[in-house]
Amino acid sequence: MEIERLTEKIKEQEGEILSYKNKISQLEKEKEILEERIEKIGLEFEKRMNKIIENTSSKEKQAENLKILVNRLLVEIQQQKVDFNNALLEIKEILTNIEEKTNFLFDTTVTQVAVTKEEQKYSLVEDLSRMLKIND
Repeated sequence: MEIERLTEKIKEQEGEILSYKNKISQLEKEKEILEERIEKIGLEFEKRMNKIIENTSSKEKQAENLKILVNRLLVEIQQQKVDFNNALLEIKEILTNIEEKTNFLFDTTVTQVAVTKEEQKYSLVEDLSRMLKIND
């Protein structure tokens, strides 16, 4: 009876051992599956990180190119401002020259008109003198 009981216990323990072996085998398979998933996740993570790095690098390059373009435009605008101011100075100089010439012409014309009026006065006086002499 004791032997039977021990035999039965051994069989139970063998069953438990077999059950544990099955569980171990199942857990090892799950472990492999999880390791594969982790590897896939790692690869996907690496791909996404590389893509993010590339995008960031590309955006940084775009930002740098944009800065360069903006700086070029600012320099060009400043040059246009200088050119515009120079053109305004030339226009001012031309207007000053026109004003001076106009004033000179005006002064000359006024002088000529005065001389002409003076000549006309003398001419009238002479004409009147002649007329008076003729009438005398």
